[in-house]
Amino acid sequence: MKLKQMVYILWHDAQSEGPGWVASEDINTELAVCHSIGFIHIEDKEKITILQSYGESDVSQSLTIPKGWIIKIKKLRTSGDLK
Repeated sequence: MKLKQMVYILWHDAQSEGPGWVASEDINTELAVCHSIGFIHIEDKEKITILQSYGESDVSQSLTIPKGWIIKIKKLRTSGDLK
């Protein structure tokens, strides 16, 4: 099986306060910063979908991130074919 490209993605995500009421001056208005590592499944102009795990025909734990939310993508080295 040929390996998919592994990537590290640094990206912004939405953030919200916990349940219940909060004083308006206590609202955190900063974006959350996230770090994700996975195998590229699909990438186009709008988004990238990475996988935690994949097999011959099944995949596990997909994550789709809009390109506008991405701060940085770094390709990680893989050793090629595992056969």
